[in-house]
Amino acid sequence: MSVFGEPTEEQARRERLAAQVRQMVRRLAVEGFDTEPVEVAIPGFDRITRPGLADPLAGVRAGVLVRGVAEREIRESTTDARGLGRS
Repeated sequence: MSVFGEPTEEQARRERLAAQVRQMVRRLAVEGFDTEPVEVAIPGFDRITRPGLADPLAGVRAGVLVRGVAEREIRESTTDARGLGRS
């Protein structure tokens, strides 16, 4: 965090990337696991919602798929980095 409690530019960039990944997981759930996007009410608030899925387990399945792909990418990138003498 910066001196004033605001996120640094790097932190803000990572938050934007994380938001894109969350959107991608929801999109994969809709396209690949037969669900629909919905707005989910946030408990304790009358009119505030967040993006969700009609079948939340489709989001779990999509998240597990993305996790597996990410783990494979980490392994491959680690192998490539070691091959270049970087670690």
